[in-house]
Amino acid sequence: MDYELQSRFNKFWDEWEAQKKNMLSELRSTVMDKAYSSIHEIEKNTTAECDEKFEATKTTLKGIESMQQDLSQSFDLWREEVNTLVNTLKQEEAALARSVETTMQSLQRERESIEKNQGQELIQLHKNVMKILSEASERISEKYDHGMATKLT
Repeated sequence: MDYELQSRFNKFWDEWEAQKKNMLSELRSTVMDKAYSSIHEIEKNTTAECDEKFEATKTTLKGIESMQQDLSQSFDLWREEVNTLVNTLKQEEAALARSVETTMQSLQRERESIEKNQGQELIQLHKNVMKILSEASERISEKYDHGMATKLT
């Protein structure tokens, strides 16, 4: 279970990193295209217009950088939560394993106790049967001896 969860997380992480790189690459490409386009337009316009468009481009780039940082921070927080969840699951799994082991040991001791008690009961029963057979044998011998003595007299 732990290996499967870690494997799924690693796969998700790899896919996320690839998507993030692709999105950033596309974003950079788009920004660069717009920046080059803006620069070309700026060259055509007056100095005042150039300054205005340049500032707008800088603001856009700063906004994109800010969004990228926010996205990165959000992902880091999410990853931390996932790691916490994984660790919690590992701890719960370990606690459950210990509980199962303790229960199994308790059941084994109970089984051994029952087997020992049954063994003692069988030994006692055997002794009682042997005693009864011995007494019966003695009575039969006595009756046989008494019967033989009666026949002889």
